[in-house]
Amino acid sequence: MQGKDGMIFKVLGATTNGTFGNQTFGITSGTLGCSSDGVVTAEARRSMFASANVDQLAAEVAAGHGETLTTLASLYKITPADRPAFYALTQREYSQLFAKPDATTGDVLAALDTAMAKDARLSHYVG
Repeated sequence: MQGKDGMIFKVLGATTNGTFGNQTFGITSGTLGCSSDGVVTAEARRSMFASANVDQLAAEVAAGHGETLTTLASLYKITPADRPAFYALTQREYSQLFAKPDATTGDVLAALDTAMAKDARLSHYVG
């Protein structure tokens, strides 16, 4: 149900996950952002955070600053010294990050990873 809005899709998603055991499978197989030792991957944490805060994140990326954007930087483990470069990059790349009105948070984070990988100062934060 990723990319769908509304209560009905949330209920259907929860029902599907419960019925088919997706969460249990993800934990035991190391998929869905889970590892067998119960640790949530950094990528999964970024995705969960971005999904929960996408509207605020979009506004702060456009502005080039904000608490939500700072939290995303910390989830990438970007040092305080490199955060101004991160904020400038996200603002500069806004139209690429939020290129489509129906872009998923996965699309946004993939575009951000690509932009960071091309930046000499920020490339070592993605891998």
